[in-house]
Amino acid sequence: MVDQGFYTDRGRTGSSHLKLIYDADKFIKGLKSITSFGFNIHNTVRVGKTNDYLAYTVDPATLALTRFSGHSLIKQTDLQKLMDYYYQRYSFNEVLSYDRTFANSTLQSTLTYNQLLTYINGVEEPQRMRNTALSVLYSIKDKYSLHGVLNYAGTSVFDDDYRNILNWAFGGNYVISDEAFMSNIKAVNYLKIRVQGGISANETFFRNLYYVDRWTSTSSTSTSTNWGFGALSSSPTWFGNTQEAAVTRSYLSRSGNPVLTWEKRQELNAGFDAVLFNNKVTLDMTYYNWLVDGSISQVSNVLPFVAGYNGARPYYNYNQTRYNALGADIKFTEKVGDLMITIGANATTSKGTRIKYDQPDYRFDYQDRVGKNSDAIFGQHYLGKFTSDAEALVVPQLFDAVLLEGDLKYKDMNEDGVVDDLDQSVIGNSSPRLYYGVNISLKYKNFDLFILGAGRAFYDIALTNPYFWNGWNATNGDNNNYSNFTRDNIGGAYPRLTYDKVNNNFILSEFWLTKGDYFKIQNVELAYTIPADKLQFMGGRAVRIYVRGANLMTISKIKDVDPESINSGVTVYPLFKTVSAGVKLNF
Repeated sequence: MVDQGFYTDRGRTGSSHLKLIYDADKFIKGLKSITSFGFNIHNTVRVGKTNDYLAYTVDPATLALTRFSGHSLIKQTDLQKLMDYYYQRYSFNEVLSYDRTFANSTLQSTLTYNQLLTYINGVEEPQRMRNTALSVLYSIKDKYSLHGVLNYAGTSVFDDDYRNILNWAFGGNYVISDEAFMSNIKAVNYLKIRVQGGISANETFFRNLYYVDRWTSTSSTSTSTNWGFGALSSSPTWFGNTQEAAVTRSYLSRSGNPVLTWEKRQELNAGFDAVLFNNKVTLDMTYYNWLVDGSISQVSNVLPFVAGYNGARPYYNYNQTRYNALGADIKFTEKVGDLMITIGANATTSKGTRIKYDQPDYRFDYQDRVGKNSDAIFGQHYLGKFTSDAEALVVPQLFDAVLLEGDLKYKDMNEDGVVDDLDQSVIGNSSPRLYYGVNISLKYKNFDLFILGAGRAFYDIALTNPYFWNGWNATNGDNNNYSNFTRDNIGGAYPRLTYDKVNNNFILSEFWLTKGDYFKIQNVELAYTIPADKLQFMGGRAVRIYVRGANLMTISKIKDVDPESINSGVTVYPLFKTVSAGVKLNF
C-alpha cells in the first residue's frame, strides 16, 4: 500500500472569545449591551510521499502483459510537504437590546452590529462582511403582534458601489381564538393567523475580485485554445524565433463584471397555527411565494460569440425564478391508560418556474426554458421501437449512420424530416412535487418505540447511470459487463443489443424515465429505560437500553437501485441498511 504513497496530517486549531455584558437598566429601563470579540485560527500541514507503482493489464486470451500508462514507478527518498492550509477569522459583535412590558403591551427590540474578517490561503484578498440589523417586536395583549426587521449588509466580494444592500422584512399575527365569537367553537382551542413578507439578499459565498478582469500568462504554442494565435504550432511560431519559440504572453481568462451584486429573494408567506380537539391535535399550514432574482451565474448564451468572450465569460446577476410552495404539519397526541400515543405527519409541495434564463435564441416554443418548470427534464419523445429496418429509414435520426429494427424511435417535433437535438422538449420533472413524512411514538411505562418514515412523490428519475446504460463492447462474446438490469431486459424492454454502442438508444428520452416515487422507513428505535430508583446502588439516575435501525425498508417501483440516490453503490458510496444496539448511562 505504501507504494502508492502515504501522508500524515497535523492540524492546529486555536480560538478565543471575549464577551462583555453590561446592564444599563439604571440609565434606561430595559436596556442591555453585549459586546463580544472572537478569534479563530486553523492550520493543517500534510507531510508524506507521493510514490507510485508500475501497473500492467492482462489479455485474457493470450495472458500477455501490457504496461499501463497511467502509472509509473516513483520512489521518493525524503518526506515532502504536500499541503499547508490555513484559515483565520476575526469577529466583532455588538448587541443592544431594549425590552419593556407596559400595561397591555410588550416591546422587544435589538440593534446588532457584526463584522467579520476572514483569511483563507489560496484566496487573494481577505473576505470582509459587515451587518447591521434592527429588529422590533410589538405585542398587544398577546393577541396582536407586529414584527419588523431591517438589515444593512456589506461584503468585499463585490465592487465598491455594489457591496452594500438593505434587506427588510415585516410581518404580523393575530390570535383569533381569543375573540369572544370563537368561544362557542369547542373544537378550536387555539388559532393564530400570520403573514409576513420582505426582501433578503445573499452573496452565495462568492470569491473576491470577480468584478475585475483576470489575466493569465502562458508560453504555450497551442492553437486549439483561447490563448492560441495563428496557424503555426511549432518553431518558428507566430511569436518568437527558432532559438526562443515559447514566448510568455498574457491572455484574458475571465472577464470582470463591475456591476455584479447580491442575489435577491423577495418572499411573501402566510399561514395559521391551530390547536384542536381538547389540545390533542396541532395543525400548522403555510403558503410560500418567493422570487429568486439575479442568481449569480457564468452566462454562456446572452453574450454574442462575436464579442470574443467565450473562453473568458463573466458572471452576471441574470437568472430569475419564481417558486410556490405549501407546507403542512399535523400531530395527534392521546393517552390511553399507561400508553402515550403520538402520531405526526408533514407534507410540502413546491414548484419553480423560470422567469428569466440564460438560454440560446431558440426557434421553437417547445425548446424554451423560460416559462417552464425550473426542474424540467428536456429530452426526446419516445414513440416505441422500430419494427423493421425499413421503418428506421422513413424519418432519419441523426445520432447514428445506420439504425435497425429494435432501435428506439423518437418524435420529429419540428417536422423538418429528421430527428436531432433540435427535437428535445420537456419530458418530465426532476424534483418531487411532494415531500412527506410520518412519525409514530409509543410510550408504555418504561418502554418506548419510535418510527420515522419519509417519502417523495410525483417526479421522474432518469435511468442513465452505468447500471442502466451498458451492454456493449463485451469481451470475447461474454456478458461480464452487463448489469442485472440489462440481462433481465434483453429482448424485452432493453434496446437492441449490439457489440458497439448505438448512440441513438442512449440519449435522454422518455424511454429512460421512470417515476421516482418512494417511501422509506428511515429510523426505528425500541428502548427500555431502567428507572433511577432501581439504580441507587450504583449512583445512577437512569439506564436506557435500545435497539436502533436505519434505512430498513423502501417501497418503490424502482427495485435494482436505491431511489433516494440511484448512483449509490454504482458510482458513489452505497446507502447502507444498519442495525445497532446500545446502552446509555446517566449519572
